[in-house]
Order: sequence, then C-alpha cells, then structure tokens
Amino acid sequence: MREQQFEYLKTMRTTKRLAMSVIAALLLAAGSAMAAVPSEFYTNMLRRGVTDYNAGRFEAAASELRIAAFGLLDAIDQYQTAQIYSALASEKLTQEGEARRAAERVVAAEGVQARYASLSIPSDIRAAFETLAARLLTASQAAKLPRAPASSAAVQPDVSATPTPVKTPPKTQTPKVETPKAETPKPAPQKTEPPKAQPAPKKVEQRSIPAEQIVVDPPKAKTTTTTTTTVPPVPPPPPAAKTVDVQARFATAEAALLRNDLASARTALREVADVPSLDRAALFRLAEGAYRARDFNTALRAFRRIGTFHPGEEPYHYYFAVALYETGAYGEAKREINAALPFIEVTPDVARYQEKIDRALN
Repeated sequence: MREQQFEYLKTMRTTKRLAMSVIAALLLAAGSAMAAVPSEFYTNMLRRGVTDYNAGRFEAAASELRIAAFGLLDAIDQYQTAQIYSALASEKLTQEGEARRAAERVVAAEGVQARYASLSIPSDIRAAFETLAARLLTASQAAKLPRAPASSAAVQPDVSATPTPVKTPPKTQTPKVETPKAETPKPAPQKTEPPKAQPAPKKVEQRSIPAEQIVVDPPKAKTTTTTTTTVPPVPPPPPAAKTVDVQARFATAEAALLRNDLASARTALREVADVPSLDRAALFRLAEGAYRARDFNTALRAFRRIGTFHPGEEPYHYYFAVALYETGAYGEAKREINAALPFIEVTPDVARYQEKIDRALN
C-alpha cells in the first residue's frame, strides 16, 4: 500500500512539471507573437496624427506622430509614414530641427529595409516631403530616397547653332623709352695746405721718491653678488577644440541602432554629448538615442540639460525614469514614471520597470 502511494505521488509530480513546462512554452510563444505585431495603441495614434495633420491641427499632429513612431520602430512602413508626416507637421510649426530629425530617420530606416517607394501615402504628401528633404538633408542623404517621377521633361538648351567667333583685337606694342644714363660728377680738386709747425715739448723734471714714502692702499675685496632669477615654465597651449558634425553623428547612431549595433551608436552619441551648444531638439534626440543604445549615463546627462518638460513632451518622462533607475536614482525614477503613465500605454516593459522601481524603494 505504501509503495503504491509513493508511485502515485511520483507520477503526480512528473505530470505537474510537464504541465508547467508546456504553459511556460505557450506564454513565451504568445509573448513573441505580440512583440512582432505593432500595438493597436500606436497604430491608432498614427491614424489620429494623420487626421489632425490633414485638418491643419499641426501641433496636435506633431505630438501624436512622435508617440506613434515611438512604438512602431519594428514596422518600417508605418514608422516611415509617421516620420514623414511628423517632418511636415514640424515644418508647419517652423521647428526645422525636428523636421530634419524626422527626415533623417526616414532615410536611416530606408537603409534597413527599402520600403519608401511602396508606402501608401498621397502623392502630394510624398512630393512635399521630398522637397523638404532636399532642403534639409545633405545631398548624399536625400539621394537614398527613391525620387518621384518628374511631371515634365526639362528644357534642353539649343546647341545646334554655330557660335560666331569673337575677334580678338591685335595687341599694341608699347614703344620702348630709353632713359639717358646719368653721368657721375667728377670730384672737385682739393687744396692742400702745408703742415703747421708744432711747438717743442717742455722738459719734465724727474725726481726720485724714497720707497718708504710711497703709500700703497691695501687691495679691496671684491664682493660678487649672484642673483638667481627663476623663470616660470611656459604652459603648453590649450588643445584645439574638436569640431563635431552633430547631424552626421546622429545619422551614424541612427543607422547603427537600426542594425542593432549598440556599441557604434554609443560611440557616436557620446561625441555629440560633449558638444556644449546643443539646442533642445538635439538634446531630446541625444537622450532618446542613448536610451535605445542602453547608454543610460549619456541619456541622463541629456535629460539633466533639458530641464523641465514642455506640453507634448510627456512620454519622455518614461525614458528619464528608466535612465534614473539604471543609474541608481530610485526616488527620482518613481516621480518620473508616475508623470509618464497618463500619456503612454502600459506595455509589459513599462509594467516591468514600474515593478522594479517599486521593489527598489521598498
């Protein structure tokens, strides 16, 4: 009887372990499937942003499209669409830095997967974006986007007529003018006078002085004063300030992030972080890029320089919270994640960091 009970318990334990393994595998597969599909929250945000742009509500559109692009990074076609409309909305708001940033991200995404030519966007939107990209981007960046076909052929200049040769007037020779040579004047003869007679020298009477009457002063000791002058060393000239092409470094970091090369992205972004004259848009771009590259110290530096967030920038509280948590500032991280929650979707990543911060404080 006891042996039968032992065998039963052993069978139940084995069955329980097998069931738990199956459940874990199913949960993992479900999580992977959910990660591969863009969240409905972000696709709805993209639709709202496009609708507000078409209605002329550019400020609302810019904010919604930034949030949409935040969650559509893995869906290249929707990500590019969000960045195209974001660039145009930023141009309407005269935010040239934000417009350039969005256009560069379209180019960087095109380098990962060529989707730009097949995007389902109106032709006038495509034409407006390409005009904007040609103005804001470098020639090499704009060339990476497939251009829309031209509406009419360019007019070629008429080269069939033979040009009339232009006669060159003959060169006139300048007559040479000879300068007469100046004659050297001869020196005038000098009169020589006979030497004057010199008077005879007077005779000097010599008398002898006894040696004992001669007074000789003792020699004076010479005092030599040596003055030592200490010359301070000349400091070396300060090193020349390194010139950093901020836009080129951002483009390098973006391309590296899209191909998951975090080390190259960190190197490029740290060079940008050392530039003292970054504007607000560049600081947000630096903070977001450093967050995506898992370089939380650089992200924290950028957020500290930004200061107080403005309306429309509330989702960045979450990036700030993660950077604070990863660098050990748990109290500030709690404050920032609470500020972000009303403006973002609570995804599994957000919930996980919320739990981590609460656990660290407790």
